[in-house]
Amino acid sequence: MQTKSGVLIPEYDFRGKVAVVTGAGSGIGYAVATQLAHYGAQVVAAGLPAEALEQAAASVPGVTAMVCDVSSSQQVETMISETVTRFGRLDILVCCAGVGGKVLPLLEQTEADLDQVLSVNLKGIYHCARAAARQMIAQGSGGRIVLTSSIAYVEGGGLHGPYGASKGAVSTLTRSMAAEWAKYGILVNAVCPGLTRTGINREVWEDPALYRELTGKIPLRRMAEPGEVASLMTYLCTDAAGFITGSIIHCDGGATVGGL
Repeated sequence: MQTKSGVLIPEYDFRGKVAVVTGAGSGIGYAVATQLAHYGAQVVAAGLPAEALEQAAASVPGVTAMVCDVSSSQQVETMISETVTRFGRLDILVCCAGVGGKVLPLLEQTEADLDQVLSVNLKGIYHCARAAARQMIAQGSGGRIVLTSSIAYVEGGGLHGPYGASKGAVSTLTRSMAAEWAKYGILVNAVCPGLTRTGINREVWEDPALYRELTGKIPLRRMAEPGEVASLMTYLCTDAAGFITGSIIHCDGGATVGGL
């Protein structure tokens, strides 16, 4: 970080930093991994499926694939341990692994449907953040943790009950983690994307009528690109964002404020 006339001049320089990005095989996770690696970080692309992670590692210098089912605390612990063994430390965790679940009324959702969403979207983040925090605390040099929530926790709406519930829990968990880990220099924030051009929303951009219908409710009248959401996450990992923690930040084109 440089200063000019007493003013901080932000720099995106992650040289010497080690980052883990879950869900890095596609979408927002891939974009975050690419940005962090571009600015010098050594990035571990973690999650499933293996093929997508390996493709990401092959296409982006500075990215290493590591298969991990984030819903398994044991696999997460192993993944963090292997990261530290290979690269010596852990400075950044960005959790992008997630599932959308079934689009069904609540009365038609099964317990298995609920468990599948919560195991990845909530427990996966819980496992990863705790394992990362333990390592960051042991290092004694602080760190950055960025979690993926969603504007679904604000909007509610039908047919996505388990998904919205999981993201609401992530938003609350973010604030708890930020409060507890601030004394260790660990900053924890969550980003809430709106409609984004990722695989989970493929049916939207492949259907012109549906695209017009849904983006017509967004003041900016379009979907976000993965890199736009990733840019916010990457910023939260920089020294320039050193006074931001416990924040739940929307990146939704104004969807949650409405428009004219």
